[in-house]
Amino acid sequence: MKRYRKIIIYAAVILIIAAAGLIVYDFKDEIQQSIEYSCYNAEGDGTRALYLLSKEMGYDVRIYTRPSRFLPDNATVVAIEPVSEILENSLEKKYLKAWLERGNALVLISYDIEEYIEELGATGPTYFGKYDQGYKYSVGKGSIIYFADSEKYTNSGVKNLDYGVQFIEALEEASNKKVLFNEYFHGIGKNGIKLWDIIGFAGRLVIIQLAMCLLIYIFNVSRRFGKPVVVFETIKREENENLFALSNIYFKAKASNMVLEVYLENVKQELAKFLGFGRDDWSDTDIVRAAKENNILKNLNVEEVFSECENYIRSGKNNSKVLIGIYKSLESIRKGIK
Repeated sequence: MKRYRKIIIYAAVILIIAAAGLIVYDFKDEIQQSIEYSCYNAEGDGTRALYLLSKEMGYDVRIYTRPSRFLPDNATVVAIEPVSEILENSLEKKYLKAWLERGNALVLISYDIEEYIEELGATGPTYFGKYDQGYKYSVGKGSIIYFADSEKYTNSGVKNLDYGVQFIEALEEASNKKVLFNEYFHGIGKNGIKLWDIIGFAGRLVIIQLAMCLLIYIFNVSRRFGKPVVVFETIKREENENLFALSNIYFKAKASNMVLEVYLENVKQELAKFLGFGRDDWSDTDIVRAAKENNILKNLNVEEVFSECENYIRSGKNNSKVLIGIYKSLESIRKGIK
């Protein structure tokens, strides 16, 4: 009887927690859907129609809810009537400006915000727009496309089809496949910066390696290899036994994919340096194109090797024969540029 009572209590607790979670989720969802100019909002004062229209036109559309510090490159950010307190934050302004200068684009639709545009370092405004009077500014290698009347781009406003067409023309002018509707500027999302965000790729790699070492150490000290031995008798394991155990752990943890990913990134960095690119001013496509024109690299099948690596990493499989073949191909490329 006590056992059944305990089960009933546990079930009740789980149901209560689940119900509370659903209530909180629904409440949060309701708040998001009521924010003016938000792409979550399907009412007249929202911008859900523009979000769906962009998807229908073939863009890679996402909702972005993080600070500008973490904005990806090769993207267009859409900011419609952003909250001025968030926009004017000194760090937010600093990172948004740096992001624009790297060659990205901002479609900004808001009243009385020309002074802020100047603070971002925008220059050379030119008239833009066939159906609505807007301006295009340059910020370093990037650009800002600005329209003043936010109401025209709400769900109610785009019932006049001209403004929907005008918005898509702005995205075409920005020339990026990836489009981010910035809901962080409406107060949605988290502004907290985690240690994981700050330490960058190299720091994350170090932490992963330390964690793997710790797991290997725990595994080694907690598990006996071979036959049971007499208590207090010390036996030194053969080196190859330890190596076998180590490789087995990496294999089970699928660490080979992680190691290949790191190794591939290093090869790309070396190739970029060899081909004369800057530290960050390149993409995989740039490297492949330049390699095809380089006398040393054109016969090393750089594009095929990169594709093979990406397919192996995405597959999540552990095939030692395939992995060894890939490493040999990457090593041939590295030796070719030494």
